[in-house]
Amino acid sequence: METQILSQQQLFALSLTAPILVSWRTPLYTALTTGQSAEVGDMLQSWWDVTSEQGLREMITWLEKEGGHTVYFIRWIRKFETMTFMQRRDLIAHLKETDRDEYVRAKLVEHYRLDLGPYTILAFDIARITLLVRSGYDMGWIPEDEAWEILLRQADKIVQQRMWMSHFDYLYSYIVGRTFGMRKDVAGTLESIENAHRLITNYSSPWLSHAPWPTFDKTKSAEERSVH
Repeated sequence: METQILSQQQLFALSLTAPILVSWRTPLYTALTTGQSAEVGDMLQSWWDVTSEQGLREMITWLEKEGGHTVYFIRWIRKFETMTFMQRRDLIAHLKETDRDEYVRAKLVEHYRLDLGPYTILAFDIARITLLVRSGYDMGWIPEDEAWEILLRQADKIVQQRMWMSHFDYLYSYIVGRTFGMRKDVAGTLESIENAHRLITNYSSPWLSHAPWPTFDKTKSAEERSVH
């Protein structure tokens, strides 16, 4: 089979899996396959409880239409926007004693909601979408043309809406999102930070070797990059 020559946009779309794929034994960023076809089925079941094409497609659809960004993080932001600083502080103190999971989420939102920008933790959803699509292709559940359609939709969304100005911003959003989503997995959070450092500094990173982050006009305001 001939090696497919990929466009720059396709390579960029594949690179969006990097925050997750970097921890794999031999991460592959230059082909639609993950390069781990034999392990993909076990990964889908253990990470997402996905055991069928229908389950995979439902997960991708949920992440695209809602995901942790909209359903959880934005919900918390909107709640906090109606509260004073003292009210937020008291709520967080109450959750610390009554609900550790929600306490961690509330603390993260309070700390990062102004730093992350309008797209908050959407990178965590996009990284998972792109990995699920590539895994679905490896499983024979998603045909090649459809897989590229979904992957390029994620890349186009980032470019057209200028979501993150650099791969550093994307990784920042991903790490906060993963921490928000996994909460108790401290070891996983630390690993994500180490992986992000590799992707920023190591020339095996797709963003440093062959799929640079798109260049945007940095004068565009945050209001113009509103949540969609």
